[in-house]
This record gives sequence, structure tokens and C-alpha cells, in this order.
Amino acid sequence: MKRSTLWMLGVYYYASQLMGVLSFHYDTNSGEIYTSPSLTIYCAVVSILTFTALPLVLRVDLNLQTMNAPDLHIRIVGAICSIRIVVILLTMTMNWTKRHTFMTTLRRFVKLRQKFLRKWQLSSGVENKFETAVRLKFLWGSLSDIGLILGSLEYFRHQFRLENPILSLALGVYCSILNIAIFHYYFLILNINILLRTINEELQRIMEQALKENPTKLCIQLSKDLDELAYFHFQLHTLVIRINDMYGLQGISATLCVYLNNVAMIYMNYMAWQYTYMREFYSLWTEVVTVFAMICYYVELTICFGCMMDLLVLYDHPG
Repeated sequence: MKRSTLWMLGVYYYASQLMGVLSFHYDTNSGEIYTSPSLTIYCAVVSILTFTALPLVLRVDLNLQTMNAPDLHIRIVGAICSIRIVVILLTMTMNWTKRHTFMTTLRRFVKLRQKFLRKWQLSSGVENKFETAVRLKFLWGSLSDIGLILGSLEYFRHQFRLENPILSLALGVYCSILNIAIFHYYFLILNINILLRTINEELQRIMEQALKENPTKLCIQLSKDLDELAYFHFQLHTLVIRINDMYGLQGISATLCVYLNNVAMIYMNYMAWQYTYMREFYSLWTEVVTVFAMICYYVELTICFGCMMDLLVLYDHPG
């Protein structure tokens, strides 16, 4: 793996610990997953501070004059923020109630991956697809998060009467915690996809060797390889089920936010073309940044959904 790709993964890893989403360590050399008193105490403090910030969010002074106007997108954006806040609080809670389950599942996956790679190596094509997927997700996800945070500053000032830019920035960063949790899910599914791709490549190799003129000498070895591949295929399937259970809440909320965001975007575009009052509230800079951020957001969604669809194809159509 290239050094730049490792740096990208390192950014998400340390950002997850900084925001209290990841309450354990991972050793990239040995694959060991462990806890430490310092990280446990730090994540506990961050979780408590996260819950104490909830009353501040609920006390935001809404611009009632604007809210009484036919601004459907404002209510939808408010609903999206509320969903994200609730899910983030639930995620912080699950980090402690299901901490042992998370670590057990990850340890099982790491051991399974190490055992698999001791017998079958990843091809250069599979490794390139993996690195490309990580880079694209990091690039478009980072641009989307930064753009949405910057674009929301003026929105918070007008619609929520938040004159303090630091508070607006903190609220934007707070809402982006959910995106980090979604990246964890994406990265796990991506790792499973590359193993499934390797299994499919090995199945193709077995079928090609079985079609040779004299496959008798290879029958025993091919049958052993086929049994082992079937074992790994089944184990990966059970892991996918457990991972989906671990991140089911975040996935449901993210999907709901996508649909609500689609409705808000359609309505905002219609109002921008039909009326001019929106342009009186927001500067050209905010409009440009928001449009750019939404483009990055939908590209990132395409990458995530593509990864999940690849999982279905690789599992249902092996070989």
C-alpha cells in the first residue's frame, strides 16, 4: 500500500479517536486491537461533553419570521440536523455498550484476513482497486465535509441567529461525526470486497485448471482449495451480517438523510429560480461553496453505494 494511502487512513483513524468515535487502538503491524486507560478516559470525557452540548443545540434561536415563510428546505435541513444529532448521541452510547462486540468482531475479521492472505496473495489489480477506492472516498468525503461546514456558517447566522462563527463551526464539525462512522463501515465492507474478489479469482483459476486434459494429479489439491475457499466465503458472509448489525443505525439514518436532502435540493433549486429572496439572504460565496459541496456529496454517495453493490455482486455471483 502506498504511503499516501496510509496517511489518508491515518487521518481518519486519529480523527475518530479525537472525536471519541473510536475508543480502542489498532496496531497496523501486528493487527492487534487493544484498549488503553488514557484513550478510555479521553473518550469517556468526549462522550460526556457531547451529551452536555445537546441543550445548547436545542436552545438555538430559530428565525421565526423566516420559518413562517414557505421555506420547506429550512425545515428539512433542521430535520436532517436533528437526525444527525440523535444518531451521534446514540453512536456515542453504543461505543460503550457494544464496545466488546465491536472489538470481538474486528479481531475475528483481522485473524480471518491474516489467515486468508497467508495462503492467497492479493493480485496487483485487486490492490489497485482497493487503494483507488480509499483515495476516492477520502478525497470526495473530505471536500464534501469541508464544503458543507463552510457553507453552513452563513446559514446558521441567518436562520439560527448564531453570530459567533466559532459556535457555528463547532456545530458543523459536530454534525460531521456521523460521516466518520459511515467511513468505518465503508472501509470494513471494502476490505471484505477485496477478499471476495480474490476468492472469485481463485475459483476462476480452479475452473481453468479443471478443464485441462489431465487434471487427475490436481484433483486432490483443487478440491482442498475449493473447500478452503468455501469456508472463507461463508465466514465473510457471517461477518457482513455482524457488521451490518453494528452499523445498522448509522446506515438507516444516513439513507434517510439522503432522501431528505434530495427533497431539499430540488425545492431550493426551484425557489432560487422562481424567487429572489434566497439570494438576498445568502452571498455568492455561500452559494458557490454549497453547490461545490453538494456535488462532492453526491459523488461520495455514488462511491459508497457502488461499494455496497459490489458486495452483493461478489457474494451472489462467485467465480
